[in-house]
Amino acid sequence: MITALGACASDAEGGEGGSSGTSEGDAGTNPSGNPTNPSDPTSDPTDDPTDDPTGSDAPGTDDTSPSDETGDDTGPMGLEPLMPIVTGTCPEFVPGDITFNPKGIEPRQAHIWMTDAAYDGGGRLQFYFHGTGGNPMEAEWGFNAYDTNNIDMVTAAGGIVVAPYNDPATGTYPWWLTNGDRDDDLLLMDEIVACAVQEVGIDLHRIHSAGFSAGGLHTSKASYLRSVYLASVVIYSGGFVAPDYAPWDSEPDNKFAAMVMHGGDTDVYGGSVDFQELSAYYVEQLLLTERLPIQCNHGTGHLIGPDQNFVHRFFDDHPWGSQAYAAGLPADFPAYCDLP
Repeated sequence: MITALGACASDAEGGEGGSSGTSEGDAGTNPSGNPTNPSDPTSDPTDDPTDDPTGSDAPGTDDTSPSDETGDDTGPMGLEPLMPIVTGTCPEFVPGDITFNPKGIEPRQAHIWMTDAAYDGGGRLQFYFHGTGGNPMEAEWGFNAYDTNNIDMVTAAGGIVVAPYNDPATGTYPWWLTNGDRDDDLLLMDEIVACAVQEVGIDLHRIHSAGFSAGGLHTSKASYLRSVYLASVVIYSGGFVAPDYAPWDSEPDNKFAAMVMHGGDTDVYGGSVDFQELSAYYVEQLLLTERLPIQCNHGTGHLIGPDQNFVHRFFDDHPWGSQAYAAGLPADFPAYCDLP
């Protein structure tokens, strides 16, 4: 059981933390010792891993299928992603902070990186979820390398990078799924996707997500809870809370790929949260559900890691339905990455 959660105190704007070797953040202790529902110390995340913790079979969806303009990537047996529907008033998509209005929750902000090229249609949508103590600008550490601005590459090609602000009501941890099962952040994801489809026009086969620490735990769960539209994910020091835990799987036939990164034996927070172990639990579930995990032990502790260019390449190579590395990793991939 988790009793504390790894955190992120990187300040991207101030150059502190991130991939350069500074430890990330601070976190409290969950007094219930319960990683699923902090308000219910008797609940057990492994009681029924097939249950839908959001209380619904899938996000509100329409049956929009990708047009020919979005490419010919498809999942098994021609499986297509299922798009959520707009539930509130969509904002104008512009660079900077914009506000989304998902039905049933308070309005939420997200930081957007994009250029006018996005309005030509057909670019990717790439989420980033920060760690505890972090902020949306942490995405610049999560995606950019020392020598390459990968966010600029995404936006120049018409893509959108979006990093939500967390709901302050979550308390110690920034995302509701980090230490519970409330679906507010999933509803925000759904609204962002739906509005991006409606207002901009994105490649429905290239919706991706990444996150670090608490954001990595969120993204690990979201990879299953929103497997109806997520094409591939990158997890920095995240994972699942137990070897037999798995959230509800919204599209079991989407055999997505996941790049699962951790910092090895020292990727521990508070003396009790072992992200190497949690990453291994996630990899185990990925294998059990016939997904493709790429596991990477960068060995630098509780940090984002040093090789964001390969994260960018991983997303390039893994649109919807792709297990491009199933036969082996590219020869120039970091030596600390392998297929389990």
